[in-house]
Amino acid sequence: TDTNVGLTKADVETVIAAMKQIEGRTCIKFNMVKPVKGQPWLFIARDNKASDLSCQIPYVISDLVGKDINGVGDIYARLRWAGDCFPGAYAWYGSSSPQNFVISQTTLSNTNQGDIGLVVHELLHNLGLGHTQKRQDAAENIEIKWGNIETNSHGQYEACIEANDHTCSRYNHYGTEYDCMSIMHYRDYFFITQKQVLASETWWLKKQD
Repeated sequence: TDTNVGLTKADVETVIAAMKQIEGRTCIKFNMVKPVKGQPWLFIARDNKASDLSCQIPYVISDLVGKDINGVGDIYARLRWAGDCFPGAYAWYGSSSPQNFVISQTTLSNTNQGDIGLVVHELLHNLGLGHTQKRQDAAENIEIKWGNIETNSHGQYEACIEANDHTCSRYNHYGTEYDCMSIMHYRDYFFITQKQVLASETWWLKKQD
């Protein structure tokens, strides 16, 4: 394990707890496998040092990106576009070899449902699900308060319409009702502008007939 970006025992236990929650509510099953280059598998790593949460993205780019790690390929390739470390996590969509899930500057505990929920959220991205507030029918259910959202985060709230972008298929609703408390829905304080943080919210639920 690379001590600069490797997982802790608590990280692994929290991921396992999140997988078990998904398995308990769906037909999905997770299997621990030995990675094989060219075959789909999920690679979970940090972009920071777990001991002090110091950002390691420069290290990843200089020492890991572009290299065949343990014979399974350039497994850190996507992190060349990772940006900055932040208190949270991020993941890419769908199957790949490998697909990536990155724990950023946060500590995890399998006794904290908030931490488990964060991992569930990211794993569902890996499984192909997008954010609920970007569903193609979002505008029918919530009203976005654009003035209360950080400008560079507007894209997180813009509905993704498949007719305009084929990748928006991940935002199909599959016949399910809109749920603003879904684990895939941003809460109404995410990416809120600092001047609005005590006074308002980023969206509100439209009145349903």
